[in-house]
This record gives sequence, C-alpha cells and structure tokens, in this order.
Amino acid sequence: MKETKEKLSFSSKVRTGWNKFRSFITLEDQQKGRRKLYSSLWAVVFGLVVASIFFMIHQSMEGRSAGPFDFVIKLWNYSFIDKNIKFDFPTFFVIFGFTGLAVSIGFKVGLFNIGISGQMLLPAILVFSFIAKARNFNVDAGFLWLAIILFIIVGFATGAIAGLLKAYCKIHEVISTIFINWIVAFISGWLFSLNGKMFNPESYSPTTIGSARIAIENAVKYQFVYFGIGMFVLTAIVLFVIYNFTTLGYKINMVGKNPSNAKYIGLNEKMLTIIVMGFSGALAGFAGFYYIIIKEGWIVDSFGSNPIAIGFESIAVSLIALNHPIGITLSGFFYSMIYTTRDLFAIKDKLTKDFFPIITGIIVFMAALAIMLYKFKPLGFMWKYGTLWIKKEYWKEYGSYMKTKNAKYREYVKALNEEKRRNRKLKKEFASIKEEYQKWVDCKITSLKSASDDTIMSIYDEMSKKKFEYLKKYSDFGLNNLKTLKNQYKAEKHERKIQYITKRDLIYTSHWDKVKENWAKKRDMKKSNQASKGGE
Repeated sequence: MKETKEKLSFSSKVRTGWNKFRSFITLEDQQKGRRKLYSSLWAVVFGLVVASIFFMIHQSMEGRSAGPFDFVIKLWNYSFIDKNIKFDFPTFFVIFGFTGLAVSIGFKVGLFNIGISGQMLLPAILVFSFIAKARNFNVDAGFLWLAIILFIIVGFATGAIAGLLKAYCKIHEVISTIFINWIVAFISGWLFSLNGKMFNPESYSPTTIGSARIAIENAVKYQFVYFGIGMFVLTAIVLFVIYNFTTLGYKINMVGKNPSNAKYIGLNEKMLTIIVMGFSGALAGFAGFYYIIIKEGWIVDSFGSNPIAIGFESIAVSLIALNHPIGITLSGFFYSMIYTTRDLFAIKDKLTKDFFPIITGIIVFMAALAIMLYKFKPLGFMWKYGTLWIKKEYWKEYGSYMKTKNAKYREYVKALNEEKRRNRKLKKEFASIKEEYQKWVDCKITSLKSASDDTIMSIYDEMSKKKFEYLKKYSDFGLNNLKTLKNQYKAEKHERKIQYITKRDLIYTSHWDKVKENWAKKRDMKKSNQASKGGE
C-alpha cells in the first residue's frame, strides 16, 4: 500500500513537473508573447510570397523561367550551401541579432534609440586610431578581446549620453542620437578620409580614403563568430526571462505603457532612461565590433559621409519581431539571409540591390499590421471549421442564425427608411425653434465682449441652462429616434452574434469532449481486458 502511494506521489510529481516544463516551452502562460511570435512569422511569410511573385515577374522579363518557390529556395541555398559566403551568414546573424535587441530594449520602456550607427562606429574610430598610431595592422586574438570590451564600454557611454540629455535636459532621444550619428560620421571622415594625414603626415596620400585594413586569421574570426552567436542566444534568453518572469520585467513593461508609471512602481525614471539607453548602446557596440572589425576589417570610406546604413536596418528587425527577444532571433535570421545573398542574386539572377529593400519594406508593412496578424490563426481556423462543417447541429444553428439575421435586417431597413422620412419632416418643423435658439446664443456671445467677470459667469450659467432646455425640446420632438433606432439595431445584432458564437463553440467543444470520452472508454476497456487475460 505504501509502495503504491509512493509510486503515485512520484508519478504525480513527474507529471506536474512535465506540465510546468511544457507550459514554459510552449509559452502557454505567455499567450501574448506567443501570438507576437506567430504574427512575426506570418509577416515574413507574406513578405516572401510577395518577393516570390516579384522574382517570377523579374525573371520572366529577363527571359528566364522561375517557379513560385524558386526565390525562397535560392535564398536558402545561397545562404547555407554556397561555400564562398558561408562565413558571412553567421556574422550578419550576430550583427542583426544584437542591433535588433538594442532597439527593442529601448522600445520596451518607450525610448527610440535611432543612434545605433554612431554607437557602432565611435568605438571603431578609437580602435583604428590606436592601430594607425602604432602602425601595426596584424592583430592577434588578445588585441581583439580588448577591442570587444572597448566597443561595449564606448557603446554604453555613447548611448548613456543620449539618456543623460533626455533625463536632465529634456532633449528627445531621437534628436540627440541623430546628431550623435552625424558627429561620429564626420569625425570618421576627418580622421580617415585621407589615409595617413592625421596619423603619419610624412606618408600622406591624397588619393587613398578610409582606414587601412587589419589582418585577422580566419581561425580567429571563426572563434569570435561562434562566441558572438553564443552571446546573442544567451542575451536573448536572459531578456526573455527578465521581461516575462521577473518583477523588473513587469516594471519595464509598465513604464513602456506609460512613462509616468515609473514613480508609482518605485523606479527612478531618470536613472532608468540613462541605464536603458546605455545598455542599448552597449549591445550596439558589440554588434559594431562584428560589423567593422570582423566583417569589414577597416573603416569603410562611406562611413565618413553617412551614418552606417546597417544600423537603421535594426529598427526593422525589432519592429518585425514586435520587440520580442525570440522574434528578433527569427527576424535577424531572415535579414542575415537577405544581406548574405544580395551579391549572389545580383551575379547569378541579375537582381539589383534595390530589389531587397522592396521586400523588407513589405515585411515591415505587414508587421505594422500586427493587430490583424495577431488574430490570424489559419491552422486553428481550419481545424475548428473542419470539425464544425461535418456536424448537422452546426448547420442547423448557422441556418437559423442567418435566417433571423436577414429577417431582422429587412425589418430594420424598412423601419429606418420610415424614420428617415419622419425625421426630415420633424427637422423642418423644428427649424424655427433651432433658429431662435441660435440667434439667442449669438446675442449672448456678443454681449460677453463688454461684460465684467461676474456678468460673464452668469451668462455662461444662463447659456448652460438654455442649452439643456433646447436639447430636451430636441429629444421631445422625436429627433433622437433615428439615432436610437440605429443603436438599438446594432445592440440586438451584436447580442444575436454573441449567442450564435456561444452555441457554435459549445457544439465544437462538446464534439471533442465526446471524442475524448470515447477514447478514455476504449483505453479503460483495453486495460481491463489485458488485466483479465493476465489473471487467467
């Protein structure tokens, strides 16, 4: 008996633990987060569908044939199968992952960090200044580890500057970060537009622009890329846990909904602004290390004339994911595929680079329609109505609902037309009362110009009483009946729909309850048969 209780106790504990684990993995307790994730996926799917259509049109204009899935297949193959660019995809994944998280954490508390470009570039300027001054362009892993720490610190400081200006000077973070972007870009142009002039005047060259390239061994590059992927996954998981399972995450969400909530939940709003902008800048700095040091290997000449374009793509990465850390993993993955394959599409399929902004623009547009996609559940819809359409009770209830709906609509249209004719006649009869009231109001407004304060207050009081009397006459005359009829029809229509939905859902749930009950009976019968055979 005791052994049975112990077994039951142990099995119940295992079952409870498994249910909790499944709830966490499947986000059953985080339905909003799961719906956000699904809406991001649908935004990408619709974007790829449109991209495939454009790709087919483009290929046909070039005299080539293309199937409906060719674009998606090539996007995948060029990203992972082509050996020439196998290093680019994971590098871009780290870059877009961290820049997406950098923007999203600002959005979570109602801040818009548009300064990702400057936060990526400023630490690179310092690193390449050290390299240029030392005239040593062969860097080892030890130097790169110091560089990545510098990128994080300088990125944090750059973001925190915008936070300080927001907290203490009331300068909007969008304005300050845009200015910082351009200041950093111009500093880059000043230092590196003419190679050697600032750091070694004797070797000044009037034709070379941008910094010199640094030499990094491929093995070291891969080491840092793998480290970056691991750090991104860890950061995304930590942020997900903080947002959804901690008091701090709850407070961040409350501040994001309304910044004035900070003082009611025990947070220092100014300090929160500085820390969030700083942390966002640190993530951007981390991404800047991978883009400028690992991917490019030099400060490109275009950095001196414009902010880094890839920094602005991070806004789209975050918006597509609806600021969800797991969603950013997927949107960053998608953007990495696009950036990795652009050159191959241009060479092999004659696609210009202008093609891809159209695709990403459509995806961002679909993400902006998140409310529609948030409720878009095609699989659930097909499963539910696939069950209902084979049930006679459903068709009987649906037919009754539609018959009543159509009959009530015909009655409403007839009553509405009659009430409109009656309303027009009443308005003509009421016109004299309305004109008299309007003249009285105009007269009182004119008298306000030369009246004293006490007289003005008494006139306002008199006008208020007069308006109340006028509205009562308007209602007693029957001029509100048309509006009342419309509101009454809408209320009855909504009530009928609610009753129909309730009955429809009851048919659906009762069907599956019966199915589960039959399965349980069959299972019990099977167990009893096995037990009886074992007893024999």
